[in-house]
Amino acid sequence: MKLLKKITVKTVHGKKLDGFAQDEPLGAERVVLTVYGRADKAEPGENTLPSGDISRYTKFRGDFIAFPGAMGEGDKTRSGVMILPDVAGDLLAAMCNREGANAVNFGFLIGIKKTETPIGYEYYATPLIESEEDADPLAAIAQQVSAKLPAPRSGKGKAASASAGK
Repeated sequence: MKLLKKITVKTVHGKKLDGFAQDEPLGAERVVLTVYGRADKAEPGENTLPSGDISRYTKFRGDFIAFPGAMGEGDKTRSGVMILPDVAGDLLAAMCNREGANAVNFGFLIGIKKTETPIGYEYYATPLIESEEDADPLAAIAQQVSAKLPAPRSGKGKAASASAGK
């Protein structure tokens, strides 16, 4: 196991992430990071890029473990600081910054998908841990919403009434 100052896609891989080969089709996907742990705090930060643009990010503090691909692939790394791609980081930050929130247990599979963006790919994330209903405010809202909706109609009745009208 390696200890890192911070876990990012770049630090776990030891270099800037390689994109896709020219001959790979748009939509091709590749797992680039599996990360899990316990986030105690989410802090906003920013860097000024050489172009003068501002790059904003969220730095997490806690206890984190990551692999440079699927779990078990490559060297296991550990750190008390982590920065995730926004697709996962924004969701984790929202959970950490919720009123009354304590530490948040999480796990993500982070991947890239070939696109026609300037860098040639975009990140995607797959949560590996289901949120507890008490911890996920959307789960409670979903229950309230579904309780107010009419019961779904069976496909058989719908097809029968459609043919009856012809």
